[in-house]
Amino acid sequence: MAVGSLLSEQSAEEYLKNREVSMRPAAMDSLIMFLSYFLAGLVPLSPYFVMESAPALPVSIALSLTALFLLGVISGTVFRINIVKNGLRTLMMGGIAILVGIIASLVLSSFSPSA
Repeated sequence: MAVGSLLSEQSAEEYLKNREVSMRPAAMDSLIMFLSYFLAGLVPLSPYFVMESAPALPVSIALSLTALFLLGVISGTVFRINIVKNGLRTLMMGGIAILVGIIASLVLSSFSPSA
């Protein structure tokens, strides 16, 4: 993702300016994207570092939903819109994605042979 961001931003800047431009701003944006994805990925994984799989799953889901709500609140604050509404909107959209992932996991695991 971060490499794609770097290359696409660099290409867009060169196209708009019709000349070669420094990679520094695009590289910084890509580094920020990489770090944010990495740190955000640790939120749902963190319970698995300290718990067994079965009890870690609901904790992982709860942490993910909490983080999504907080992300919506923060973005609502930055853009000066209703923070509760934006937090709930982000929570719902992310919650739907989590639900789809859980359903896909259950469906696909039903096709795998039992060990």
